[in-house]
Amino acid sequence: MWPMSKERSTTLPTGLLLAGVLFWGISFVYVKQGVSLVDAYSFLFVRFTLASALLAVVFARRLRGYSLAILGRGVIIGAVLGVAFIAQTIGIQYTTAGNAAFITGLCVVLVPVITTVLDRRLPPPAQIAAVGLGLVGLALLALKLPFHIVRGDLWCLACAVLFAVQIVLISRLARGVDPLLFALTQLVVAALAAGASGLLVNGRITVSRDPVVWRALAYLAVFATAYMYSIQAKYQKYVSEIKATMIYSLEPVFAGIAAYLLLRETMPARSIAGGILIVVAMLLADLKKKSKE
Repeated sequence: MWPMSKERSTTLPTGLLLAGVLFWGISFVYVKQGVSLVDAYSFLFVRFTLASALLAVVFARRLRGYSLAILGRGVIIGAVLGVAFIAQTIGIQYTTAGNAAFITGLCVVLVPVITTVLDRRLPPPAQIAAVGLGLVGLALLALKLPFHIVRGDLWCLACAVLFAVQIVLISRLARGVDPLLFALTQLVVAALAAGASGLLVNGRITVSRDPVVWRALAYLAVFATAYMYSIQAKYQKYVSEIKATMIYSLEPVFAGIAAYLLLRETMPARSIAGGILIVVAMLLADLKKKSKE
């Protein structure tokens, strides 16, 4: 049971989600290292398979509570999640980890837009301004002169849209079902999506023996996947969709710091300005709703 105190009941979910976002931010570095040595589909297939196996073993006793409701909802979100990660992982191969993180972070700006469409209400001025600011930031970050956009940035933009859909669906579909079995279903479906895509595109799934790849996979499977998606499924429903997006807005900040410290990536001034605008847009998108909470 949750504590009666409202303050305490939101502190625990917020703290656990923040820890997961830190893991997510660092994960861009490990993905960048991994996909430089093995194809994206194989990398994702092994990542999600390991995470699924871990959750299945840890929560084996709960498998008896599996239901058609969990299966149906988990398949929907798992399919979105799988395609989103395929787009992101392909994108990271053709852009920097920092760029990938900031562009993926645009999902925070897109969540209020999707929520508005589903609820059939016009967005408040703050959220409209956030979308505009986010687009300007994206242009500074991703567009190159003479005019062109790196294909990796486009893949990451597609990922941002799909992640925004996933955040909204989690808040709406995770209620009333076992959150850990729900998370497990998501990860299994994501693994199947990555594996099927790899077979279609490459004709095979490659299991690398490189220790660098396995170090990356171990981190991603345990911390950025099994931990984060089980925590997200169990605890995001205790915070609003807008507050959840505010928490997720810290991901590119953590990713940028990790990329600088671990990969020695640097960003030109216009890219830094674009990243700052995206973070400001993320916070602005939350401003009006947060003032009411």
